Amino acid sequence: GVLLAFKDYKPLLGFADSQWVGLRHFKDFLSGPFFGRTVRNTFMLNIWGLAFGFTSPILLALLLNEVKAMRYKKIVQTITYMPHFISPVVICGMIRIFLSPPGGLINLIAGTSIDFLTESSAFRTIYIASGIWQDAGWGIIIYMATLANIDTSLYEAAKVDGASLFQRIRHIDIPGLTSIMVLNLIMSAGSLMNVGFEKVWLLQTDLNKATSDVISVYVYQQGIENAKYSYSTAVGLFNTVINISSCCFWSTGWPDGYQTKPVSYKKSAVSRSSAEMEETMRTKTKSGKLSGFSEKTSDIILVAVCAVVLFLVAYPLYYVLIASVSDPYDVFAGKTFLLPSQFTLDGYKAVFAEPQIVTGLFNSFKYTIIGTVFSVVVLYLTAYPLSIKGLPGRKFLSIFFIITMYFGGGMVPTYLIVKHTGLINNMWALFLPGGVAVGNMIIVRNFFENSIPKEMIEAADI
Repeated sequence: GVLLAFKDYKPLLGFADSQWVGLRHFKDFLSGPFFGRTVRNTFMLNIWGLAFGFTSPILLALLLNEVKAMRYKKIVQTITYMPHFISPVVICGMIRIFLSPPGGLINLIAGTSIDFLTESSAFRTIYIASGIWQDAGWGIIIYMATLANIDTSLYEAAKVDGASLFQRIRHIDIPGLTSIMVLNLIMSAGSLMNVGFEKVWLLQTDLNKATSDVISVYVYQQGIENAKYSYSTAVGLFNTVINISSCCFWSTGWPDGYQTKPVSYKKSAVSRSSAEMEETMRTKTKSGKLSGFSEKTSDIILVAVCAVVLFLVAYPLYYVLIASVSDPYDVFAGKTFLLPSQFTLDGYKAVFAEPQIVTGLFNSFKYTIIGTVFSVVVLYLTAYPLSIKGLPGRKFLSIFFIITMYFGGGMVPTYLIVKHTGLINNMWALFLPGGVAVGNMIIVRNFFENSIPKEMIEAADI
């Protein structure tokens, strides 16, 4: 992938005999008419996505962590997870239904008739908002797991000291999440110039290209559609270099001591006598130092906010369900809102009458099962050895894997490798190129390092 960017690759000549052109492709891209627009759009989508997409799972995790009704909490978690498992094609189809000018849900609520996907000024908002809706619930998993490991005695001591809900979040929860937040921020910053190709490609129109032309789509158009293999690889390599530079800046530029610890109390609630605790609460209540809302008011606010989040996530799913059993003309006319209009199963009959749908469904199950088993096996076989501190070459291997996470060959070189290795029209072309999910491997490696006691390993060796 790297060398291909410096050659004028011709399939008939092969890689070795293709002409070496040096930096010509890079110069052509930097001086070309699409450089400014593609780089600017890619950067803006990622910056706004990082600002809102990175913070929304944290806020949602902090919110759910304080909910006391466990059944309600599990319902909210389950519903918010669901959109993550919807494919980009279906997500983009849902977006087109909601934003359609005749009777789309957004136009019905706003009382307008605007085709938002033809408005270049609306593309970034659509892309980022739909990304938050799809992935925020899934992103809270790692934060919820981290919050579950915080010592509960800290919360008890904070309550005795009169700390309000927001003070507990500020002084206990947020410091407890700091390490994993910084790790995720660095990993996200390392993909600062990466934008998902599929979603942009499916939402792009001729009228919104002013803000939807991004580097990944440009690479696909030049490399796959126009067969400019070397030029598109050079563009992808340029993008990768920016990502690595960003990752190095964030990982080395972060100040020492960022691993903030939760506030420690001189005397925990467990060690205090009942008389001391009662006296503390009585004193603070009389002096008016119990800042913030009362516990009951805080619980009501939490439940209400969770209800709003639940509605925002669940209603689009429900709308698609009722639209699928309604008359399509009524759907596009905006007559389907709360209940199905002219209930019909014609859509499902048409789907299952198509033999390719059944074949595709079977292949999806097969590839999902095989891919999951393959990925999990490779993941644990890779993560466990790297968690052993005495492993020869451990540091080199770790760096090698991290480099591949940010410094890939790119779309076109990957396609050429798959083609020349005979994997075209082979299911293993779906699994082998991305067999090791490096981000997940790092998380599992850290889990092994921190969860398996050293004494247990020594005892097993003996």
